[in-house]
Amino acid sequence: VANSGASWASAFAQIATAVTAWEAYRALQTNIYARGAIYVRGSSVAYTKLTALPSYCDIIGVGSEVRGNGTGIVMIGANGADGIAGTARGLGLYNLQFVSGGAFWCADFVNLFRSQIIHCAFQATTAAADGGIRFSGASGGLVIRDCHWKGSGDVINKVGIQASGTHLNELIIENNVISDSKCSGITL
Repeated sequence: VANSGASWASAFAQIATAVTAWEAYRALQTNIYARGAIYVRGSSVAYTKLTALPSYCDIIGVGSEVRGNGTGIVMIGANGADGIAGTARGLGLYNLQFVSGGAFWCADFVNLFRSQIIHCAFQATTAAADGGIRFSGASGGLVIRDCHWKGSGDVINKVGIQASGTHLNELIIENNVISDSKCSGITL
């Protein structure tokens, strides 16, 4: 069956569908802390934004280098929307590019506990883009490593990382590149 999620050849068409399936499966487990993985194939078209996030799950991009602009990259989001937004616990985001244009963020998290964002890119696509990542709630135990902030052409993110929430304890931010000279790097 096409897009049933039963195999790589019939993978779900959108990441959000895989997230819904994972959360339904996790709710049936006696140990709801079991960990899952969602593998996402790179393409030339961005996946729709994610607003419902999985807990205790890794979303892993299988595609081209995320520090680029084009075919084969696992891109999430579009102009006029956040690329990813919401709350999760134990979320892993790997090798993904989050895009946004207009007055939105590439990634806009409320609460993000004990999670990892590794080798991801945050790309503004219009001059009005707000920024790369925002944490507006509690985000303890968070790791942001080997990520990249850039714009498309002459476009830049206004802010690289903004953390205005509470409980930012055990926060590790290391080996990241904010390549736009006009972008304010990190605001806490």
